[in-house]
Amino acid sequence: QLTQSTGDIYSVTKQYRIGEYLEYKFVNDNDWPGVETPGADCHISSNRFLKVPGEDIELDAVPFNGCSGTSITFRVDMTGQAIDAEGVKITGDFNNWNPSNVAMNSSLGNVYTKTFIFPATGDIEYKFVNGDNFTVAETPGSPCSSNTNRQLAITDTDQILDVVDFGGCSFDYLIYE
Repeated sequence: QLTQSTGDIYSVTKQYRIGEYLEYKFVNDNDWPGVETPGADCHISSNRFLKVPGEDIELDAVPFNGCSGTSITFRVDMTGQAIDAEGVKITGDFNNWNPSNVAMNSSLGNVYTKTFIFPATGDIEYKFVNGDNFTVAETPGSPCSSNTNRQLAITDTDQILDVVDFGGCSFDYLIYE
């Protein structure tokens, strides 16, 4: 149950374990038809998401059905890969390592992108997957990963990450004029 704090802002304080993965929604008037549909970049499987950081936080107020937080755009080049019928996915501790619920978009040739709005700062691990399961998951090596997972510190600054090769580090482009 949320309580009205100021104006049209409602809030609740909860305790969770560090690193725990949460999915949640806001519901108006305790009635499921009053459930929100968060913005496209701030939900996974139509739920808001949060990986609990290692410190106490107060999330910014978000509009019902809207987003607030740090925008991160992930980009991977799939050149040389036979794309699975289920498409290219991104997975990580921010979506409980579920590769089937976050499809990436083909934006420029073989480059696939996905933008998320993260509600809190903190460190995440992630990887790209070709399909709906880990049978064709990348295993990027050093120096672009740790323990075969990519690492990213989510800060208060929006980011468009460099394009990386599937299973590799940064991608070098040759530009002709």
